Amino acid sequence: MSEKNLAHANLEFQQQSNAGFQSAEEQRRSREIQAEVERIGKADTYFPLDRDND
Repeated sequence: MSEKNLAHANLEFQQQSNAGFQSAEEQRRSREIQAEVERIGKADTYFPLDRDND
């Protein structure tokens, strides 16, 4: 009787679940490109201007 690592099973489930929620464009992207898109999306892009300090 083989036992499955629960952490591995949970990861597989999450990957399968997430695939259903991905847009068609996300599904076409390579893993490297998708990782870069996500990294850029999480970047702090706020740059304070002089008017913001008043």
